[in-house]
Amino acid sequence: MDTLFSTFFLISESNGTILLTISKEDFDRVVKVELLREVHKTQNFLQDLLIFDMITNVEDMHNIAKYAESREYSVDDVIVAEGTEQEEGIFVVRSGKCDVVAGTFINDCF
Repeated sequence: MDTLFSTFFLISESNGTILLTISKEDFDRVVKVELLREVHKTQNFLQDLLIFDMITNVEDMHNIAKYAESREYSVDDVIVAEGTEQEEGIFVVRSGKCDVVAGTFINDCF
């Protein structure tokens, strides 16, 4: 039997415990729907960017969106440092703003 958790303990206090359950199938379906919704949202955002104009195939754009990773950064976080080797690919600002500063050492920023 395929279970969501390998070990599961319920401890009831003296006033009783109410347990809400959802089947694995329903849980998987809900998660899949939410993931697809996020992929479509990302796909719509990316296809409006000039850098992706050459991608006209909807399935190709969907695959790019599917593998895109959303990250959040705080104020003053260094996202990419000049002169460091990057294996990340490209960065696209989806919301908020950031400054591009060249010729500055990271220690000078703090």
